[in-house]
Amino acid sequence: NFKTCKMKIAVNALALLKPYTGIGQYTKNLIESLGKIDKRNEYILVVPKKLPKGIKFSKNIKVKVLPEKKFKSAGMRKTWWEQIIVPEFFVKEKVDIAFFPYPSNPWTLDFYKKNIKVILTVHDCIPWKHRHYRKGLLSKMYHGQSKRAVKKADLVLTVSKSSKKDIVDICKVPEKKVEVIYNDVSKIYKKKVSDSLSKKILEKYNLKKGKYLVYVGGYDKRKNVKFLINEYLNLDTNLKLVLVGDKLFQNKLYKSLDYANNENIVHTGFLPEEEIAALYKNSFAFIHLSKEEGFNIPIIEAANQGAPLILSNIKVHKEIAASAALYVGTNIKTAIKKLSNQKTKNSYKRKSKKLAENYSWEKSAKKFKNMLSSMK
Repeated sequence: NFKTCKMKIAVNALALLKPYTGIGQYTKNLIESLGKIDKRNEYILVVPKKLPKGIKFSKNIKVKVLPEKKFKSAGMRKTWWEQIIVPEFFVKEKVDIAFFPYPSNPWTLDFYKKNIKVILTVHDCIPWKHRHYRKGLLSKMYHGQSKRAVKKADLVLTVSKSSKKDIVDICKVPEKKVEVIYNDVSKIYKKKVSDSLSKKILEKYNLKKGKYLVYVGGYDKRKNVKFLINEYLNLDTNLKLVLVGDKLFQNKLYKSLDYANNENIVHTGFLPEEEIAALYKNSFAFIHLSKEEGFNIPIIEAANQGAPLILSNIKVHKEIAASAALYVGTNIKTAIKKLSNQKTKNSYKRKSKKLAENYSWEKSAKKFKNMLSSMK
């Protein structure tokens, strides 16, 4: 019976090189949890260069470095690595299952004749829905091919019911072939933040406990940070606005931070997770007004630290945060005013903590492991 046999599972782990991104967090935490609960199967993670310090996995998870070809174009280096180097290695290793934690499964049919089952995670359909994410010939070709390749996977995973609906509609994948496995957060966000760390971080950024809004996330156009900044500047408030993170690329999609020139707007850049946890814990509220998301991990990070949640009124936010958040449309003043009442604020702090209990990487990893067992 194959289900009781040891399987060799290979993973395109490129996203581990950017562990601060949503896909990086997903790959790191899911594989980490799988390593703890699945001691029978063998996992091989492939990356184009050594992993950042601090990323470690259990003994049944091996890491293999497959260097990129030395093309001048970064896009060409990435595409060649994903589409030529990685599939060739998977075939050579005779793996049972190939797992692609983001849309990067092979475009050509040859790979699918090798008796390797393919699991693919599609976090959202944003690059396929919005042409702003498809600038240049290589980008258009890449996203076009990756969209078509979604249908070739044996199983498509995604991170929310909202994303599942998009995948079915946009990629024309049968509904029964798409499974939802929710994200969770790094364990550091579940730990209690010490008073000494809180004091250190507040002093570092000249902040006072409960006297700032905090945003954590990306800075591309859909994240709506420019709108957040304009809304903040229109407030009559003594609250500061803390923007955590930075631009991933220097192009038009990432102009949001160019508007953050105000003495009451604190821009931290990328931070270690324990510092972000401290900022969540001591904030007036976590605020995120994104137009579109697949899941939005920072919501659950903030919830674990009991930060009240102010979110844009979009379907996926309502799916993930349910009644634990204050939802806003074109105006954040009402939400700020509500949370200025201490009783209301305490209520939303409790709601956040309760919400965080719904999400677990262990639960997600168990669901993934069960799917592996049913693959052959």
